[in-house]
Amino acid sequence: MDDAALAHVYQGTAFLQVGDLDSATAAIRSILDLPADRQISWIKKRLDRFAAMLRAEPYRGASAADDLYEEIRNLGG
Repeated sequence: MDDAALAHVYQGTAFLQVGDLDSATAAIRSILDLPADRQISWIKKRLDRFAAMLRAEPYRGASAADDLYEEIRNLGG
């Protein structure tokens, strides 16, 4: 399961890099929906880059990007 989670983060990051926020969100949805006890530290670390990308162009200021950023920031708590 850890490898699958990692693959989803990398897939989501790749979608962000090509400008596809909807597909990026879909790719990481299963990770965002993990129960708190399964949200291990490396998942959050991998999502840090993803979240940082949501604050940069072309996503800066987009409400969907802001919502996703907040969801990532609030993982596990």
